[in-house]
Order: sequence, then C-alpha cells, then structure tokens
Amino acid sequence: MTQVQFGRDAPEESRSISFMRDTPRVKGIEILLCGRLQQVPGTRLPSHRNPPSYLGQPRRPGGGQRRQGSSRVCQKGSQMEFLRPWGAALVSAVLAGTGCAQEPDLENRNGPHVPTGAWIWLPGAFEGDGKRMAWFACHHDIKLLPASNTVWFYPKCLLGVVLGLWFVGSLGTIVIKCKDLRIIQLDIPGMEECLNIASSIETDEWRLSCINKEFSVCPSYPPVVIVPKCITDEELRKVATFRHGNRFPVLSYYHKKNGMIMMRSSQPLTGTNGRRCKEDEKLINASLRPGKRGYIIDTRSLNVAQQARAKGGGFEQEVHYPQWRRIHKGIERFNILQESLIKLVEACNDQSHNMDRWLSKLEASNWLTHVKEILTTACLAAQCIDREGASVLVHGTEGTDSTLQVTSLAQIILDPRCRTIRGFESLVVREWLQAGHPFQQRCAQSAYSNSKQKWEAPVFLLFLDCVWQILRQFPCSFEFNEQFLIMLFEHAYASQFGTFLGNNESERAKLKLPQKTMSLWSWVNRKEELTKFQNPIYEANSLVIWPAVAPQSLQLWAGVFLRWNRPSQYLEEAQEEMIKIIKYNKELQDKVKVLRRHLAEIEAAERAQGNL
Repeated sequence: MTQVQFGRDAPEESRSISFMRDTPRVKGIEILLCGRLQQVPGTRLPSHRNPPSYLGQPRRPGGGQRRQGSSRVCQKGSQMEFLRPWGAALVSAVLAGTGCAQEPDLENRNGPHVPTGAWIWLPGAFEGDGKRMAWFACHHDIKLLPASNTVWFYPKCLLGVVLGLWFVGSLGTIVIKCKDLRIIQLDIPGMEECLNIASSIETDEWRLSCINKEFSVCPSYPPVVIVPKCITDEELRKVATFRHGNRFPVLSYYHKKNGMIMMRSSQPLTGTNGRRCKEDEKLINASLRPGKRGYIIDTRSLNVAQQARAKGGGFEQEVHYPQWRRIHKGIERFNILQESLIKLVEACNDQSHNMDRWLSKLEASNWLTHVKEILTTACLAAQCIDREGASVLVHGTEGTDSTLQVTSLAQIILDPRCRTIRGFESLVVREWLQAGHPFQQRCAQSAYSNSKQKWEAPVFLLFLDCVWQILRQFPCSFEFNEQFLIMLFEHAYASQFGTFLGNNESERAKLKLPQKTMSLWSWVNRKEELTKFQNPIYEANSLVIWPAVAPQSLQLWAGVFLRWNRPSQYLEEAQEEMIKIIKYNKELQDKVKVLRRHLAEIEAAERAQGNL
C-alpha cells in the first residue's frame, strides 16, 4: 500500500509502499487522462489551495459551502499538487464535482507541455461498510519526490482505480485501489476536508470519449469529449454524420445544484426530406433524467432555420424528440455583425460633436441590439437550467459562434468559478479555443479594412462586451476587472502569443503551436501582471447572478470603443484613489480586530481578578 498522510505534522515514516494482489472490482465509471508531465526548466508547476470545481462549489452535508484551504503532504510547508494534462483533462473538468481545477497558466511554453490541472473525481456505486466506491482510469502513476515531499502523477499504465472513503474519528481516509494491484491511501485530517472531496462523487451518467483522437471525426472538436455513458463510440460516429461539420452534441456544463446539464452542437442535417438519425435521438434523450424535459435553444430565427433546410441543414422535429421543446432566438452572424462593428467604430470616431448625429449613428449600428439578444438568450438558457430544472441543448448552424456565446455567458451567470480570473481563463479555453471557434477567420482585420472578409465577424468581442455588461451590473462578483477583458480583446486580434492562432485545436496541433509559441496565460498569470487585472472590490459570490437585459440597462463599452477618443488620466487617477481607499479600509478593519481582541483579554483578566 502506498500511503500518503496529509497535515502539517505528517511523519516521514507514513510514506510506506507495498502491493496487494486481491483488489476487488466495483462497477463504476472510467475516464482517461493522458499527456506529458515534464517540467520546463526555470518554471514552477502550479500548486493548489483547494480551488473550487469548474462547475460550482461542492456542497457538504447540510448545504454549507466548501471551505477554502490548502492540502499538505508529508512535511510542514509542502503542498500536494494534483496534475493533469492540458487537453483531455481540461475537457473532463467540465463535469460537475471535479475535485480540483487549476489555472491554465503554463499551457504552451517553449519545449514540453507543462500540465495545469486537477485530479478528476468521478462517481461510482456504494459498497458496504459506508465506503463510497468509483472507478478512476487515469493512466497515471504516483511518485513521491523525496526532495520536495510532493506527490506527483506521472504517466504510467494505471488503467483503473477504485476509490473508497470512510472516517475514523476526525480523520478521513480515501483509498485508491489500482488495476495494477497497488493500493494508495490518502489520510486527510478533518471530516470536512474529506467530505469536500467526497461530495464531488455523485454521477455516473457521463464518460470521456477519445473518439476524436487525432481529430479523425471532427476537426473542430478536441481529442477528448464528454458524452452520455450509454452512447458508444460507434453510435457517436453515426451522430457525427448527422450534424453539420460532424459537431455532435457534447457536454458543455453540469449544474451541480440540480443535476441539469447544457450541451452544444451544430444543426442537424434533416434537409427538406426530414431525415432522421435514431442514434442522434438516443444521445439527446439520454442526457435527460427520468421524468425531466429539455429545451433546444436554436440561436437562429425560425425563418432562418427553415431556410437552412433547403441547403441540407434544419432543426430537430419535436415529433422525433418528444421530451424536448424547441425555442428559436435570432442572433445575427457574419457580415451583419461585422457591418455593425464598422458602423459603431465610425460613429465613435465622428468629430462633429453633434448630439443628434451621434445618437443616430449609434442606433444605426445596432451593436447594443446584438448585445441584448445574446444576453437575453444566455439568460434564457440559465433560467431553464436553474429555475425550470430542465436540461438545455444549444446550437445554431455551425455551432462555433453564437452557440459558444450563449453557453459561455450562461456559465458565467450560473457558476461563480467562471467569475474568477483562473476560471474565466479556463472558460475561454474550454468553450472557445477547444470548442473550435475560428479565431483566425473571425478576428482577421477588425473594423479597419479596405476589403471585406467573408468570414470576418466580431463574435468574441461581442461576448466580451456582454461579460462587461454583467461586470458593470455586478461589480463585486468578478475577480477580474475591465482591463482583463480589454487585454483578451487585443490579443484575440493581434498577439505575440500563440494562444489565439489558428481556427481550432486540429490546426494548432498541425502547426505545432504549443511547441513553437508561448501561451498568453503563462504571461497573464505571472504575479506582477496578474495584479493589473484584479478587481479591488471583489467579494466571492456563490449565488446565481441575473443581469438586466432591458435597453436602459445596457451601455456602450467606452473602455474599448472610446478609449482613444477621451483622456484616460482622470480615470487612472480615480482607479488609483479607489485602490488606496480600499487598502486603507482593510487596514482599519485589521486594527479594529486587534483592539477588540485586546478588549476581550482585558475584560477576561478583570473577571478573573474579581473572582479572586
């Protein structure tokens, strides 16, 4: 047995290694993690302070929120590091209840990959003696490095793991039984900490599929996707032929609060003949829980969706998907959005100083109308999941533009993790980069261009604008500030990093961008840079936030569209003064705490003296 004891005073002798042959088999779920875990010279692999999952805070019994803290291993001051490779495990972290999730800060450095992630906990079944069991196929080995006393996961051939959990007094024990016959025991001090990990082990309805290995099925999908467990890879191949661009439905978000999910895909290829695909119907219906209904949110108007049938596309017929209700929302695409951006920039650069002319040009651009439609659709998706208790499938035509706007914004509304800096970075990677948004085509020349590119469209800029609208309405609920969003906008259009190059993961792999370029996140997440993007008034908010989408609630994003036409001196001075006030307020609060403690000590001493 390989035993790892957590805690500040874990003894050196707790690191004992032995092997057991009689490992019981427990039916459960398998996942796959694979990748290279070499460390780049001169860099430090990230450590965790028990961060929340991608999909909300795991709940402990009684409904309380998960307590933030650090996990220690073997000796004082040493931390346990849960590592996973960048590609596959980032996708897997979408599943609710992942034990940990770490920042994508060292994705693409020169040389080997530096993994940036988590240990994924997936559900299984119950077995006697109060143990909770689950299979965990990880293809990783665990090594204990004497120099740093840190537990590392390195690729080996661990094909499956059974996880058990029980308590002895206040000590929680997790036992991982591996298919290679070794047993690993993790001793975690405190029932609360152990329950926080165990609370993530809840569902066995989903699995990781490697069907898209080497991008053989869908070039715009990552190699590993999350699909219903009851759907085989062969069925997925048939579903892929029924969807535009082979973008079959995959899991985008799991709402831990009620178990509802959000999937995304491209349009079905029903055509004018009303073509069907039994495997597609099975996949979509398999995502629903017994007795539950779902909503298909089509980001095209009904008229546009009907016109698509003449070109071989179409939409889901409710007679073939009886448990799903279809809703059409008209979000514009391509040249209409690009023309809107050009008109808006032209209005912002107008030097006539005529109020009527300015308001007329602003209205004619329809930019805020597009913002409103996107936010309204995202709120609809979030409402279906959180308030209606229904699952959602989102798609437009290709599923690479308006679909990603809606799924990303819905997660920001629902999931507090996505409102942190690291969580938002992971959201961009998961829902934009890995989901196949064609940055190379959409962000080719921005608003200033003598020639019109057919596929040019400010889709990602509109998404960032919508995020800014929510940030402005909930200024204390976001860990990042406006400058963080502006920075992402700038690098999406022109960057010295390789993160936003190419149109999908397949192109980036062929161009070997991870080896040839630096990652934007490796620069952003440096401490000296990160402070520029932190919101000084941030207070973690675990609640769902519902932005107002009425026209009166939306404003022009002056930080992007007017920043070169107005002096920034006073804004910067105001920002600095606000930071000083907040810092001074915290100092006063600390002094109050010290004085209260001294007062309590004096009162206690007086009472003790009186008793004498």
